[in-house]
Amino acid sequence: MNLAAPAPPVQKAEATPAPREGSIKVDLAPESEPVRVSAAPRVGAATTVDDPRAHAPPNLLHATTQTMQQAQESLGVETLRVMSPNGRLDFDSYAAVIRGGPQKNIARKMLPFLFDERDFLAYGEVKYFVAVSGELCLVYAEETSQKPYYAIDLTQFTAIQEDPNHPDPNSFTISPEPDTNKPRPSMITILLKEKRSRKQAYQFTFETAKDKTMAKRFLDVVMVASASATNKKEVVEGYLVGKEKGKSNYHTQK
Repeated sequence: MNLAAPAPPVQKAEATPAPREGSIKVDLAPESEPVRVSAAPRVGAATTVDDPRAHAPPNLLHATTQTMQQAQESLGVETLRVMSPNGRLDFDSYAAVIRGGPQKNIARKMLPFLFDERDFLAYGEVKYFVAVSGELCLVYAEETSQKPYYAIDLTQFTAIQEDPNHPDPNSFTISPEPDTNKPRPSMITILLKEKRSRKQAYQFTFETAKDKTMAKRFLDVVMVASASATNKKEVVEGYLVGKEKGKSNYHTQK
């Protein structure tokens, strides 16, 4: 039987200790003079000269306007809510929303006493979600929509609550009671009229059976926005008149 040869013997490992070094001495940094800081001189508040938009490139201004419009068109309800002050909208609710008024032919316009029938629509046909933030009203298909159908500048309109017993000839009756042309008592309509022409622009009809303050809250929000625009116009006009007379009677309107 063949066996492998045994391994050769090896010597014992030996290690040489490292040489001992002297202690390390570190010199202290020399003392320096204390740093003295003097306050910067006080300057007056910065003021603008003329209107900076007048000196901006027209193409840049146009691009900025387009960007704002694109952002508005893709603004969802939740995004609008988060962007609003304190994370709350000034108003939000479902409502029947109609742009303009009923289409009337020449006969109905010339002989209204012969065509006294009201135009009516079912609430569900024109039901949309309305969200108001500041002076802007956005109309969505649903509360979960990511894009509004259109936006309304509330500063351009006057709000009026319609009298159900004497309805506006340019409005629709929403979901009338059976055998009548009158709306149900819980249906409250707010009309937005153009300030200059008094032409009807929008109709908002609210189902107030579960919240009787709904229509009144919307009316108040629109009136605040409309009054805000009037005050701003008075301020600008007052400033321009003062400039023409060689003095400024500019003051803040509240």
